[in-house]
Amino acid sequence: MDDSRIITVEDLWRRYGGAGRRGFDAVRGVSFAVRRGQLFALFGTNGAGKTSTLEVLDGLAPPTSGGVRVLGCDPTGLGGWCGAGSASCCRKGGSRPISPSARPARCGPAR
Repeated sequence: MDDSRIITVEDLWRRYGGAGRRGFDAVRGVSFAVRRGQLFALFGTNGAGKTSTLEVLDGLAPPTSGGVRVLGCDPTGLGGWCGAGSASCCRKGGSRPISPSARPARCGPAR
């Protein structure tokens, strides 16, 4: 992984519901990288998968498939930024949760 990348998403899929016709793919094969100091935004229509992508990046929802790295960590095993086991990511610069009501605590210093 390039050291300047703080977020890397490779072929991310997020599916809700069951397999086949009953399920719904909210995110289909999304890939991108965000480098240190870069301004990045997700744009799209309602239902495009923006929130689902952010929930996977924050560790609030697991990806159906694909790879996600945030500050060098896999957020899917962290239970949210301030969950158990997230100390190594917090030491790398800290983060605030996407939804303060979902994760009232914060890691690292406020910026």
